[in-house]
Amino acid sequence: YTPTQRVGIIPDFEVHPTILGIRAGQDEVMDFALNCDFVNIKEIGIDENLKLYPNPAKDEIRYDLVNDNPILFELFDIQGRKLKTIKINSPSGRIDISELKSGVYIIKIFTNKSSQTKLIIKN
Repeated sequence: YTPTQRVGIIPDFEVHPTILGIRAGQDEVMDFALNCDFVNIKEIGIDENLKLYPNPAKDEIRYDLVNDNPILFELFDIQGRKLKTIKINSPSGRIDISELKSGVYIIKIFTNKSSQTKLIIKN
């Protein structure tokens, strides 16, 4: 609750253009701003490593994760309310959704290296 007028936002990293960058026509400040390597979380490909099926589903969703082990599944309704948190230890298995009403749901999958979000339709 402190004012930011005349104070500004204090940057975490200072990046300055260099002569070599200017000569090469690079915007080093923008390149650094768009580089998210220091966050240390990378998204995995949507269709490459994770399969959720069937979609639309009735009572259960099956999952297969190719290159990583899932740690956690979080299930949300379309309004963003968390409905379920499921801890998982195997790269393939089933998630029971029989108690959910028909509708659209969001499932977020966390692994050691990444996270991914998908939409699920329940009949």
